[in-house]
Amino acid sequence: MNVAVAAQERTDFIFHVYVDPHYGDNALATAQNPGTGGPVLPLGGHRDPGPPSPPAMPIVGRLVHAPYSFLTVTGAQGALAYIAAAFPGGLPWDNGFGFTVEKVVIHCLPGLYGPRLQGQPIVDPTNGLPWNGETFPAVLQHGVSIRGTSALTSIFDARGRSTRIFETNVPQFAARNQFDFINGVTIRGARSTVNSARGDGAGVYIHGMGSCFLTVSNCFITDNTVGIAVASEIDPKQEPIWVHQPMIVNNTIAWNSIGIWNGDFGPLTVQSDGPV
Repeated sequence: MNVAVAAQERTDFIFHVYVDPHYGDNALATAQNPGTGGPVLPLGGHRDPGPPSPPAMPIVGRLVHAPYSFLTVTGAQGALAYIAAAFPGGLPWDNGFGFTVEKVVIHCLPGLYGPRLQGQPIVDPTNGLPWNGETFPAVLQHGVSIRGTSALTSIFDARGRSTRIFETNVPQFAARNQFDFINGVTIRGARSTVNSARGDGAGVYIHGMGSCFLTVSNCFITDNTVGIAVASEIDPKQEPIWVHQPMIVNNTIAWNSIGIWNGDFGPLTVQSDGPV
């Protein structure tokens, strides 16, 4: 006897957001993508009812992509701002109908991700590509990951500004998920000066009062004051109270003043006593 068993519908999803530094449109993407004025919530159902006669089997699916590309990752209408608005309260997020967004991956298409500097051309004369107008740092909250097309083509460049490019600030008593990642991008051009804020000069700055397990892989990290900075919080006895455990795998880390810095929560300068 054959017994038909109904397949259990999937309830946990990864949501995908896209940034195109050439043809993306922040205003259009904010208005049209699901969750911030678009037609449906993230994971909202969509179906093809078929012709009225004869009746057709509905095709049921879940919208797990933001189909309209953003121009920038950062900024008031960039991809990170959209994610914060579309998933209030952070990740994981329940859409109210029994479906959960566990993580969000931002896919960064080829191009130059960097600020447009006053008095300088928008187009980089060395390669003919325009800067998309990023405003660093890009602060990645729990559950949000960055994926480039490759480190040869998706390039994040602070252009010598005093800033950090990527930052993870883990809240107190939280543990950043070990499956969060930065993968397949170039990270370059972050600087630190005497008057810089904490973390400035780092290509990737990991800090906070919770433990971070971020994976950084397949990246080119070059021409920064510090390539990757891991800063532990310090208690009054000068002992670390949180230990970050990032996975740093298969990267090229070269031509930084300090490649990887692991120490206390202080200014990141070339004179730091915590290089490894």
